[in-house]
Amino acid sequence: MPIPMPAAQGTSTQPIELKIVSIIFDGINSTLKINIPIPLSIIAAFILLILLFKVIQPVLKNYKADEIIIKEPFTGTQIKMKPSIEDKKLHIRYGQS
Repeated sequence: MPIPMPAAQGTSTQPIELKIVSIIFDGINSTLKINIPIPLSIIAAFILLILLFKVIQPVLKNYKADEIIIKEPFTGTQIKMKPSIEDKKLHIRYGQS
């Protein structure tokens, strides 16, 4: 069982001061320092990823390919792939160019 410590007499609590961003201008040189606590930076990164996903998702939703042609460089074989909406499978045709 832990023994409680007596409070120190005559002490006062000091406010905690966090410098998150500091900019130093020294003639030609300038320095930007960003000091963000780790939990805050994780939350900020998570929010940025969510916002980025919200922006990219509509763009990717409207993307579709009608036909994909893959050419093999050594033999010149050409593969055409065309999506089928009815059965959601790929129809593959092999051909020589």
